[in-house]
Amino acid sequence: MAKTPAWTRKEGKNPSGGLNAKGRASYKGGTLKAPSKVVGNKRRASFCARMSGMKKKLTSAKTARDPQSRINKALRAWNCWYMNRKTCFIFRLKCIIRKCRENGLFNIAIKLKEKYKNLWEIQNLLPHT
Repeated sequence: MAKTPAWTRKEGKNPSGGLNAKGRASYKGGTLKAPSKVVGNKRRASFCARMSGMKKKLTSAKTARDPQSRINKALRAWNCWYMNRKTCFIFRLKCIIRKCRENGLFNIAIKLKEKYKNLWEIQNLLPHT
């Protein structure tokens, strides 16, 4: 009988959250990279913004407060502790504007940038992601 991949079993999971090297290697859906702790990494910023939203919307209050929950361990592993709502919003807004430009929707991109113009000025005071 064939064993299940390591990423689904205890031996492929990191006790502090996420997958260990063996678990990442056994994942067949693609090449998984280790968590990035470097400030300024786009992959890290994207993960933090996405998972912070998941924590708010898709977990119970008990799970959100539990420091040993999988989502809190993952957020700690990626150093997402400082991501606040405004930082997440700015990151998502930049992604939307970039996608609008890529798809030729320049008018929408310009309107969004003008509407939230003061956020770009405030951004210099926020931690960089």
